Amino acid sequence: MRKRLSAGGLATLILGLATFLWLLFHVYEIRTDLPGVLRFEASDFLDVLVGAGYLVMLLFHAAAFLFLFGQVRRAKRFAGWPVLGLVTGVVSLFAIAAEKVMYDEISREMAIESPFPDEVFLLYGCLAVNLLFSAVMMAAAFRTLLRSLSDGAVRSGKDECVFILAQLMGVVSGVMGLALTSVLIARGWPTGRFWIFIPFYALFMLPYGLAVFYWLVLKWREKPADWYDEKQVRDMMKASLATLILSIPALAVLAFAGRAISFYWFPFYLFFVMTVFSTGTYYYFKRS
Repeated sequence: MRKRLSAGGLATLILGLATFLWLLFHVYEIRTDLPGVLRFEASDFLDVLVGAGYLVMLLFHAAAFLFLFGQVRRAKRFAGWPVLGLVTGVVSLFAIAAEKVMYDEISREMAIESPFPDEVFLLYGCLAVNLLFSAVMMAAAFRTLLRSLSDGAVRSGKDECVFILAQLMGVVSGVMGLALTSVLIARGWPTGRFWIFIPFYALFMLPYGLAVFYWLVLKWREKPADWYDEKQVRDMMKASLATLILSIPALAVLAFAGRAISFYWFPFYLFFVMTVFSTGTYYYFKRS
């Protein structure tokens, strides 16, 4: 178990350091050559480096979340580094999505506002959040690696914590996706341009998807009937019934919204179900 934990901590530390250094370089490039950053060309080495940096940052977020899930599983309670890491990680994912919007807005405003648009400061704020998450995770991974070298990681058998964490991540992902879909419906965003927001939805799904993936990795050697105890099964059944009942009036609201919903009913329904089911499961689990 020590080798697995050390490997996860080492991967998080290395990817976090690479992300941190790349972010510093990217901030420097924005500061000194903002038009060049906005004018992305696949033939330019620095532009390729920017694209590769974002891929590394996404890999870092995935590794960091899996590392944090392992930490939560071994913890006796939700506190300390895992909680701080999860909170800043979710905010950092939202910041990545916001950065795409900022780049587009800055490109449109460059010819109007001189020497640079006010949105640049918002872009700096989003990148600062990414830097903060990198720093937090590097500290957490380094601390865990030092501890594993001294006394090893002790498995506490707290799969219950992972179960709760999966529900919380479901609430987070569901609320973010539901909020984005509601905004698109309210603004009447054309369905032909929906593809622009697919990366946003993928980022919003990442916390819950990784939590489910981690749970499946833990349980793949067990029979599906043994994945959950009786209380967890009962709580999920209650949450499923509540989700089924509440989904009917939710779709009815869309039907009478007075707008052309078109394809947007699907992401709305998907994230609504995710939010209600995860919230209900967590509520029933903590209630008794």
